[in-house]
Amino acid sequence: MHSLLLLISLIVIPCSADGLHCSTCNSVLECKSPRVEKCPSMTHCYFLWKDADPKQIIRMGCAASCEDVGIFGHSCKVCYTDECNSGDTLFLVSC
Repeated sequence: MHSLLLLISLIVIPCSADGLHCSTCNSVLECKSPRVEKCPSMTHCYFLWKDADPKQIIRMGCAASCEDVGIFGHSCKVCYTDECNSGDTLFLVSC
């Protein structure tokens, strides 16, 4: 068990410390053609959508957690690899 936790931490921590490249946008229109930026260390990629329409992404970017970007009536998902919050990968990681 200890070895498994050590292995997981070795995989996750370097990704967090180096700073990921994440898609960023601040509106539905911008999210159709998001830009990619390097995030600060210890942050992750996230995407935010309206609860009423989970296929319509309204914001993407970098954050330490969803609590940092949460908006009432919206859901958030954090992911941990480069550009994991864009394109076809969105709904693969949100399952």
